[in-house]
Amino acid sequence: MTPINSENLLNELEKYHTDLKTFKSHQERLVNEKTTLGHWYRERDELRERLVRTTGGLKQKIVELTGKQDFVLGKIKYESWGEAFNPTTEIPSIATLHAIAFCINITDEAIGRLESDIKNKLRDKQGNLVENLVTITGQKHPIKSPVQLFDSMQFHPKVVEVSRKLFEDEHYRDAIYRAFVEVDNFVKNKAKIQLNGKDLMSKVFRLDNPIIKLNPLKTQSDRDEQEGFMLLYMGAMEGIRNPKAHENTIQYDPYRSLKYLSLASLLMETIDF
Repeated sequence: MTPINSENLLNELEKYHTDLKTFKSHQERLVNEKTTLGHWYRERDELRERLVRTTGGLKQKIVELTGKQDFVLGKIKYESWGEAFNPTTEIPSIATLHAIAFCINITDEAIGRLESDIKNKLRDKQGNLVENLVTITGQKHPIKSPVQLFDSMQFHPKVVEVSRKLFEDEHYRDAIYRAFVEVDNFVKNKAKIQLNGKDLMSKVFRLDNPIIKLNPLKTQSDRDEQEGFMLLYMGAMEGIRNPKAHENTIQYDPYRSLKYLSLASLLMETIDF
């Protein structure tokens, strides 16, 4: 038997995720077809049996990774897997279809979290969480959760104000978006100018007669620093804030999210004098 470890678990979750999506397609086909298709019933039922067997070994890990198991539809609470694999009706109910979609989503989330844990070496070879040590101001500190790491990084107060609760609730995309919206507002308020985004940054930090000077602008190094930070501010608006606002992106990795928040904090600290 293949030993259970983080990478094997990841492979199993990915196969399970694919089977769940196939199962959902079969169920939707049975709902949408106007005629009875016997072979679709047989394939659906065979796939359901395989998923039920697989779920027994993966359910606990998915719940551990995501903290999610039940969902609410209408005002009724359902146990997701029990409803998803409900064999009582040939044609699946709305609740069953919602349950399958919910299982797909939390499995996808579990995959993202496990990939993050493997990348950041937060799990041992058996897939168990281990204490991570991070160096802060020259000392090793045990970090047991991303929120503790957030608090240890001493972000600019505005980042803490707008992003911490979102980060704690694992809304990482929204935490990043709000932080960079705050960068935009912070620069606008400092410069007292009614522009937004890249246009705001290019005017405020331009080399010729800037509204905000980061240094005396007397040497070439001074000019390079001014121009370099101008490009950073402009890039943050175009490359981070705008995509997070206009695209339905999903951010699973809390540690990558902290890197984005660090940049937002740096950009505000740079002009907070």
